[in-house]
Amino acid sequence: MKNWMRNLLVAAAAFLAAGCERSDGERGSGGEVSPQVLAAFAERYPGAQNVSWSMKGDYAVADFYWTGTRAALSTNCSAWFGNADGRWTMTETEIRFEALPQAVREAFAASEYASWRVDDRVDVLYRAGDVEPEIYVIEVEQGGREMDLYYSPDGVLVKSVADADPDCDYGDFIPA
Repeated sequence: MKNWMRNLLVAAAAFLAAGCERSDGERGSGGEVSPQVLAAFAERYPGAQNVSWSMKGDYAVADFYWTGTRAALSTNCSAWFGNADGRWTMTETEIRFEALPQAVREAFAASEYASWRVDDRVDVLYRAGDVEPEIYVIEVEQGGREMDLYYSPDGVLVKSVADADPDCDYGDFIPA
């Protein structure tokens, strides 16, 4: 009985210690969101709600709910800012498939994936800079296969990714 009680206490202590551990993505020493980022975020996304911050490398990433999207829907967004200078680099949000630009819908309808099941929500990446400032990511599925199709606003298929990571945060799409 004594052994069982001691093992229970050790397990509880280990559980509590693991729960208190800080990951690299959380705010804390070396991972604080800079005042420049907070100011740039407030200016770019006034009225954002339920804002939470994480650090991903040199970027401060805000996950938030915002009603100022072009699709006129309240939606979840993620915005990336350079933590050192507060410079906005990218925002990811969602729109309905029907809200895609005409050129993207036409290109998709003419593609080899047109008969695949389409997710009704499309991720949109708004990026700083002049090279592909908008990217539309259409997720399709057929027979257990999934593809993410990346389109430019004029309907060019920029990239296709088979069985993409469901937790993809598009960090590799930050403009250089």
